[in-house]
Amino acid sequence: MIFKEFKVTKENTIHARTAAAISSICMNCDSRVEMTIGQNSVNPASIYEIMARPIIFDTIVTITCDGETEEEDMNKIMACLRKYMEIAA
Repeated sequence: MIFKEFKVTKENTIHARTAAAISSICMNCDSRVEMTIGQNSVNPASIYEIMARPIIFDTIVTITCDGETEEEDMNKIMACLRKYMEIAA
């Protein structure tokens, strides 16, 4: 099991395009992926759950991957987050 924690450094919330990209990657992961936004746990494979929780400036987000392909999956997810959001690892 591996995890990455980061803080959102951009002042605007997550957009539908970003949530869709994250959920698309997580749906195709072979490992089990979990996301915690602040104090709330969400299913990252669901665009609706991601968008239901505010990911705003200074929010701490934790991504956890557990499985045989956990490192590959984590790298894909973090690359997507870096592409669409300003984050500080």
